[in-house]
Amino acid sequence: PPEEVHNAPDVSNVEESGTSENIKQQAEVYVSSDGSDETGTGTPEKPYATVSRAAHEKPGSVIVVHGGTYGQIRLDEDASGTEDSPTIIRPAEGETVVVSEKEDVCLYICNASHIVIEGIETYGGVP
Repeated sequence: PPEEVHNAPDVSNVEESGTSENIKQQAEVYVSSDGSDETGTGTPEKPYATVSRAAHEKPGSVIVVHGGTYGQIRLDEDASGTEDSPTIIRPAEGETVVVSEKEDVCLYICNASHIVIEGIETYGGVP
């Protein structure tokens, strides 16, 4: 089946036109607590188990995370999106996603750019 897409604003033309009418289509990649990083493909039928795996495997995508509690998210330059196609991490509609800490860190982002995290709750970690 064809890969599902999510419409995200194409921010490269927003300043010129003053609107976000220009839309960039981004692939959706799925994560579920019962998914697998070894055999998952990021589809709704075969989701990954971790956000980190999804972001590194398919940077510049919309990563849709199904409800549940997940371990630390680690992102580096390999997870970077682009200005036109940022890596967007968000919960599935109507679902709650919690990221719990590991060694006092919930989200570890190093040398990554064009990453957008929306609606993800964190638990623990050092303020």
